[in-house]
Amino acid sequence: MTGPHIVRDEAGRLRGDRETMPAVLADFLETEVRGGRRRCDALLAAVEAVAAGRADRRDDTGNLYGLTLVPGRAEIMNLFDDRVPPLSLSLEELRMALLAWRGRLP
Repeated sequence: MTGPHIVRDEAGRLRGDRETMPAVLADFLETEVRGGRRRCDALLAAVEAVAAGRADRRDDTGNLYGLTLVPGRAEIMNLFDDRVPPLSLSLEELRMALLAWRGRLP
């Protein structure tokens, strides 16, 4: 994944650029983080805790996606559509996407 880009659509909503990140990651950011700075910070803290070895695993269930963090890996699963394959990415890739998203929050 190249550097994740976050854009605003015509209505001013944040969107993940699907040319710079997987569609599942973009949709996860759009549906689970949205405009919530606290939510984004909590996810960043969970990533950091697992990456630093302060936690062996973190699980999070949102409105549409589940997130599992284990040392070295993050997995994003659509909770309602089995046709959407889970996305596995590094903790660093998820962290960079969350930081890019947070940087665009008001």
